[in-house]
Amino acid sequence: MKALTFSLAAFAFAALSSHAFAVDTVVHNQEQANSPFASSVVVPPGYTTYYISGSGPSVADPSAPAGSVQRLGNTVAQTTSTLEGLRQRLAQLGLTFADVVQGRVYLAADPYNGGKMDYAGMNGAWM
Repeated sequence: MKALTFSLAAFAFAALSSHAFAVDTVVHNQEQANSPFASSVVVPPGYTTYYISGSGPSVADPSAPAGSVQRLGNTVAQTTSTLEGLRQRLAQLGLTFADVVQGRVYLAADPYNGGKMDYAGMNGAWM
């Protein structure tokens, strides 16, 4: 499979236990107070940190040929299915997205978007 055939290549998350995030974690947002993205996060020593990586989209159209663009869908479909998979993995650890401190996205060109990265589609599904 070629990287360019996937709009959303992978996600990597760092999550904390809910108690640590809710009580002691300090989130800073110096650049834009209304931004949903923290510019920095301080986690006190002694709390457990989980790193979840290698998460990607599930098959959107099982009838589409393997390796085809249609098999995984566009950026929105891939982001939505990747986030659902991550939600399930977090739940197995007793965590939710509220416990996530950092998310890293690797975005590739989307053939459904004229071969350009679909930032709006990814951000719309992410929110």
